[in-house]
Amino acid sequence: MSDKHIIMSKKELERCGIIQNREWRERKESFGEMIQFDGSYHQWFEDRAPKCCLLASIDDATGTLPQLRFTSGEGVNDDFKYWKEYTEKKGK
Repeated sequence: MSDKHIIMSKKELERCGIIQNREWRERKESFGEMIQFDGSYHQWFEDRAPKCCLLASIDDATGTLPQLRFTSGEGVNDDFKYWKEYTEKKGK
């Protein structure tokens, strides 16, 4: 990671005033109860390929990444294809 990427703990964030009196919710009990999803545009493959978007989901209960997919963008078609593949593999 470069010096632009900073990882801070919850205590450090609270100390810096970024998080103030926020109540953290409990994680879900079972895999698949809540899946969070986002896309990240980046030059993932340096100069070997054009800039692309990494679509990723994370399971709240386990903290695992059930699926990752590189696409040209974070549009409706790419997102729907992502979730179609996810449901075909995971069933939910």
